[in-house]
Amino acid sequence: MRLVAEMEDGSIIKGESNIPESGKKIKRLFTEPDNCKPLEEAISAILDADLIILGPGSLYTSVLPNLLIKDIAKAVNNSKAKKIYVCNIMTQPGETDGFKVSDHIKTLINHAKYQKIINAVLVNTKLPEELIAPYKNAGSEPVVVDFDEINKMGIEIIQKNLIEDKRFEDGHSSFVRHSPGRLARIIYYWYRKKEKEKN
Repeated sequence: MRLVAEMEDGSIIKGESNIPESGKKIKRLFTEPDNCKPLEEAISAILDADLIILGPGSLYTSVLPNLLIKDIAKAVNNSKAKKIYVCNIMTQPGETDGFKVSDHIKTLINHAKYQKIINAVLVNTKLPEELIAPYKNAGSEPVVVDFDEINKMGIEIIQKNLIEDKRFEDGHSSFVRHSPGRLARIIYYWYRKKEKEKN
């Protein structure tokens, strides 16, 4: 399977690593060949799952490729699992320049071709100024949470501090990273809450 992107200027870029390096805005993503088939075990696991987590990761070259496989997207849509998308904290140059949270969600829905691919989105609420400056210099900015647009889609918004607090020896960190521990706890308690509401 090969990842292929059609850019807004009509050009075609092939290969996962080449897509973000093109410096062009992505119009759509697809696979070559376009009829890739998943393992039956993967479909069974999705349909039997209690919880499905999409992300975090590069939207176009990490999260989306899984949903480009039609049977995978259909299984996620049909699964009775709770489905949550962990949105990126920063925009990614060459992939999501200028994207708000709703743009990430719309891109997932449009490529998967199913409206109910997720129930909720997890977004970051806290970002120290010291971490923003190096990213701005590289053309990356915090992803804006556009509440009204997300609410229109009927998707629950979960707002938490998601970043890793670890600092290097000089007391500073130059990277914005999701905290694995925080993600695990937040998603676990969200899932437990939803299960209690169901019962």
